[in-house]
Amino acid sequence: MNNRITAALALTLLLAGCGGYGGGSSKYMPPGASNGAPASATPAITQTILGSPGLATPNGFTLYEFSGDGTDVSNCTASCAAVWPPFMASAGAQPTGNFTVIMRMGGGQQWAYKGHPLYTFTGDTAAGMANGQNVAASGGTFTVARP
Repeated sequence: MNNRITAALALTLLLAGCGGYGGGSSKYMPPGASNGAPASATPAITQTILGSPGLATPNGFTLYEFSGDGTDVSNCTASCAAVWPPFMASAGAQPTGNFTVIMRMGGGQQWAYKGHPLYTFTGDTAAGMANGQNVAASGGTFTVARP
């Protein structure tokens, strides 16, 4: 019983840490900070995620959209971006098709799909995972990005 309470408390604290839209900079190591991948010159790939087509980084990590964002504007900064690393575009990355490159508050370029900034999730520790699906945090909900 104590283990369940401890686990629930830890999850609550983790998600609460995503709170706020503070004007922090975006100097995180996406895509998928936990996997150490560098910023990408290539937009996302399509693969099967939770039984239907979804977007993923070139190395197979699931990409997410955040309902708290505006069109071509990322509102996931500071503590939010520490848990939901932005899918950063490398210098010189060029828009292609429905993929655009947006400027993040504090610097850096982030990939967006149809105007939705894209993120990875630190809870996805291996390619193909989708532990961030329908997670409410930071005043919005993260969902798998779909083509």
